Order: sequence, then structure tokens, then C-alpha cells
Amino acid sequence: MLAFFLDEIIVQLDSAVQRARPTATRPVRGTQEWACVGIDTRYVWVDPYWSGPRWFGHVFLYEWPQGRVSRRDRKGLERALADLQEALGTLSRERRHDLVRTAGTA
Repeated sequence: MLAFFLDEIIVQLDSAVQRARPTATRPVRGTQEWACVGIDTRYVWVDPYWSGPRWFGHVFLYEWPQGRVSRRDRKGLERALADLQEALGTLSRERRHDLVRTAGTA
């Protein structure tokens, strides 16, 4: 029962963040200065058979500084996000799976 409850909390939190459609200009702030600044659901990172159909894509997190982010820094963050998304598009599915396995053992 506890596993179901925790899974449902995570699913609902994920759904809320996706509906918010975070960007560098409209981040979803978290705790301890972290913020979600983007979501990309184009790529499957885990096996949907074992993880369920709702677990795909990834979120971009940014360690948000205290206070305001300057326009220059925000533009730099937007460029970095675009570069990262472009680089992800060059990875094969096998390489993405290798990265997930490596992250799971770290």
C-alpha cells in the first residue's frame, strides 16, 4: 500500500510540473534553490514495460541562485538547454540505455 501511495505522489508531482511547462523564464521552483527549467518527453530513457508508460523523457534542473537571475544569465541558460537538447538528439537509443544503466549504478 505504501509503495502505491508513494508512486502516486510522484506521478501527480510529475504531472503538475509537466502541466506548468517550465522554462528558464518561468521555472518551477523547488527546495534548496533548485528549479525545473524545462521538460523534454521526446526520448524514452527507461523501459516502459518495467517502469510503466508514464515514465519517459527528462527534466532540466538548474541550481537557482538567491535573488533574481540576470537577463544575460537567463539567455545563457536558454542556450545551454537548447545545446543539450540538440546533443541528446544525436544519441542512439542504445547509448541512452547505457547512460541510464550507468546512472543507476552510481
